[in-house]
Amino acid sequence: MRKKHFLFIILLFSAFFQSCAVKEKAAQKYVNLDADYSVVLKNGSGPLNTVVTDYVQDSTNREMFNFSQYTFSDKFLYTFDMLGTVGDHMGNIDPHVMFYRIDLQSGEVYPLCQSPGCNHSPNEVPPCIVHDKKATGFQHSVAVGNHLYYVYENKIIMSSSDDLTGGETVFENDFCTEFCKQNYNENDRYALISLYPVDGYFYAFGYNYVIKINKETLKTEKTIELFDTQLFSVYFYEGDAYAVNELYELYKVSFDDESVTKIFDRLSNGRLTFYEDSFFYLSDDNRLVRVSMDSKEEQIFDKIDFCSYYWLVKDSKIFYSDKQMNFKSFDIKTEEDKLIYDKFSPDGKICVVSADHIDRVFAVGEDEKTRTVIYSVKTDGSAPWEVTLDGTE
Repeated sequence: MRKKHFLFIILLFSAFFQSCAVKEKAAQKYVNLDADYSVVLKNGSGPLNTVVTDYVQDSTNREMFNFSQYTFSDKFLYTFDMLGTVGDHMGNIDPHVMFYRIDLQSGEVYPLCQSPGCNHSPNEVPPCIVHDKKATGFQHSVAVGNHLYYVYENKIIMSSSDDLTGGETVFENDFCTEFCKQNYNENDRYALISLYPVDGYFYAFGYNYVIKINKETLKTEKTIELFDTQLFSVYFYEGDAYAVNELYELYKVSFDDESVTKIFDRLSNGRLTFYEDSFFYLSDDNRLVRVSMDSKEEQIFDKIDFCSYYWLVKDSKIFYSDKQMNFKSFDIKTEEDKLIYDKFSPDGKICVVSADHIDRVFAVGEDEKTRTVIYSVKTDGSAPWEVTLDGTE
């Protein structure tokens, strides 16, 4: 029987994060999602003035299970961990970790904790949410309406507007596959790995299966076994799921006829993103490749000095970091490669995030002092915005 510490690395991350999640509702009231925040931690370099359209839920194409630690509502960008620079992604959180909420209009940065009299200190008793290891349970929340949802053990939890680390269990999984029974103990085989809201449904993923849940009734409509190996990452495109297993094989999952069809033999690192009628992936020699969904014709982008595990494609541009950790954009139509920001530390790493319902792209990285820097531009490169956070504010 496999042990959890032998799981593929992304699944390991999930298991450790879930093990740190709060099991009981905490006594302290941490944050009200509907309230006007009164404690501004820091101001960015100016207003963001983000244009938001058609928000129902976070439309981020979440690249990997529990790896993207950001979510967008219609008003805020929530950041739950700064790239691991103050934590080790294994549930071991440095005392100076901070969880933030950034106003998409004003550019003001708030601590998630809004408890009266709290100093947001590592020595706070009871612990402030921004330093409390229990808070790792909702690090990978997804915004739906004015709530944040996350998975913990075999449950889907909706964070209440009163208590972000508490909340209500809205779904409890009792399904597993023969694969899970053979490879996981009784406590783990029903565990949910990740949660994706798409249109009127939640799609909850276990180790090798997906559950389609009606968002209104919170009842299971379908369960689909994906393959006889572990799931690595998943993406959604035009109503279908595209699942990558630990062998980096890509499968299309149709919820209409419950079919699971392999469409690509190997992705070099299991990472891809969709844009219009294509998907993009990194080749074994670290080149970005575009594949047509219809013809399977490939286009290789040789002109990009590509060194980014996180990238995204938005408004006909590829937003990425190069080997020197410069934040750049590459125009697919004109092939113009443009430098956006060059102050990130070359020894760090950069995460590039956005969502379909906003007109901005955010790059999160480190400066030379290992402080977290968040830099943002509109997709046309205008209206730059920046803030530096050292985790001790």
